[in-house]
Amino acid sequence: MKKYIFVLMVVALFFTSTAFAENNGDYLYLASYESVSFIPETINTGDIVSMSVDLKNRGTYLEISDLNAELIIDTGLEGINTTFQINEIKPGITKKLIFEFKISEDLPPGNYNSTLNLTYNRLDEEVFQQEEIIISVVKSNKKVDIVVSPSVISPGSKENITFTITNLTNQPISNLSFVWEEENDLILPLGSDNKKFVSILTAKQSVELVYLVAADPNIITGIYPITAITTMNDNNGVTSQESTLGLIVGGNTDFEISVDTSDSLLSINIANIGTNDAESVIIKISGQGIILENNTEIIGNLERGDYTIASFETTSLNSKEVKIEIHYTDTTGERQSITKTISLGGDSEKGLTKTLPDGTTVNSSENFRGKGMRSAAFPTNTLIILVVLIVGSIIYYKKRNMIRGKIKKLKKWFHENKRFVWALSN
Repeated sequence: MKKYIFVLMVVALFFTSTAFAENNGDYLYLASYESVSFIPETINTGDIVSMSVDLKNRGTYLEISDLNAELIIDTGLEGINTTFQINEIKPGITKKLIFEFKISEDLPPGNYNSTLNLTYNRLDEEVFQQEEIIISVVKSNKKVDIVVSPSVISPGSKENITFTITNLTNQPISNLSFVWEEENDLILPLGSDNKKFVSILTAKQSVELVYLVAADPNIITGIYPITAITTMNDNNGVTSQESTLGLIVGGNTDFEISVDTSDSLLSINIANIGTNDAESVIIKISGQGIILENNTEIIGNLERGDYTIASFETTSLNSKEVKIEIHYTDTTGERQSITKTISLGGDSEKGLTKTLPDGTTVNSSENFRGKGMRSAAFPTNTLIILVVLIVGSIIYYKKRNMIRGKIKKLKKWFHENKRFVWALSN
């Protein structure tokens, strides 16, 4: 009996926990901090560090939405980019959070604590979650500091990047050679090799080395480590220094816009003509003389090379141009905004002009539309009258020929039977 009671309790507990999971979600804290990586991997004093955090939604059916992440760093670490936003993370999906900070020159070597604060929505309820991340700093013996800018480039496009090399010592450096590479050759210099030379660099002096580069058009967006090797002469002889810098491939994109109009509809044709994808695209339109049922349309994600149409119902369209605002999230997680003004043509006092199929130009305002439609209908009425005349003529000639044929047959019959006719008449 006790065994049966125990089995019933287990079964009841199973169904209770299942119902609880269905009603309340599978995890209270959906975000799971999976791993962290640093560029450079070995962090020295004075370095500018890019930190990438892999964050996974460990839920089975609940999504993370409107995630805001903030990195709280220890004293001696200077924040550059310490916040990051992600619109959504679907169940089982991992996304990267990217932060950037600088290590103070006089910071003692050691392990430094940082706190990752996460705020996000789970079933329309706000969840706050914290994760601890250790940042290890070693004392540097490096003689030059290297900074690359811009830190973001787009796939497939030609862009100039600048390596700024600063002499950190109090003595001159001569015969400096600088070479860099990306290990998979997905980011390459164009028109020159990857090595440059500097004859002399005095104490604390900086020099800028500019390269024209391009990233593979099919590259996956993310952070790519660039290895830079600097060889130089100083009072201690020939020394070499290897540095790792982070370069983000991705960023914003561009759009091409065109407009189609009808009596009650304004259609916006939008194409992503840039080299990066756009997420959470929203279109807002406005313009003097334009009255809409709703001026905002949510497009969703628009990959590079894709296009879509956003349609807006209009109650009044009496404008020469329309202003279109495009809001989207780029591949680095930043929210971007582009504004374009598209000409609609026509006279703003009369309304939007349109060309009918027969070439007649009419105005879309109500007072002008009636006149335009009558003038456009005239060729159609003429054509109908012409067709009626032609058909009537054909019928007339056919009936006339038929009557003439019958008269001829009747005359012939009288001629052939005139005796019979004479007899009948007498």
